[in-house]
Amino acid sequence: MKVKTCSTEKMNDNEWVTLREKDKPKKTMTEAGEDLKDVATSTILLCLANNTRWKVLSLTDPADILGKLESQYKSKLLTSSLHLKKRLFGLQMTQEPNFNQHLDEFNKLMMDWILSR
Repeated sequence: MKVKTCSTEKMNDNEWVTLREKDKPKKTMTEAGEDLKDVATSTILLCLANNTRWKVLSLTDPADILGKLESQYKSKLLTSSLHLKKRLFGLQMTQEPNFNQHLDEFNKLMMDWILSR
């Protein structure tokens, strides 16, 4: 029985890549799509906090994971946004002449509202 061998000691990088590409089996479009879904799913899961990750760990499709997260946190986001708007519209300057403190409070409310969107 003869084994086909190839000398790789004196090959440059381009020859090595060409040789490896010939040996590699070609993936079909569905396999490539599944690989992409797996990468997207694992990336989403890595970005989540531990307590949130447990809620979506059983899901394997990225669209399902994002849908569940959106439905879970959308109402909290809306409530938080309404609360911030209420605080912003109710902000009034007191009789004390401390304008910087009032401006800091206004800026803090605006940044919280912008970041919550």
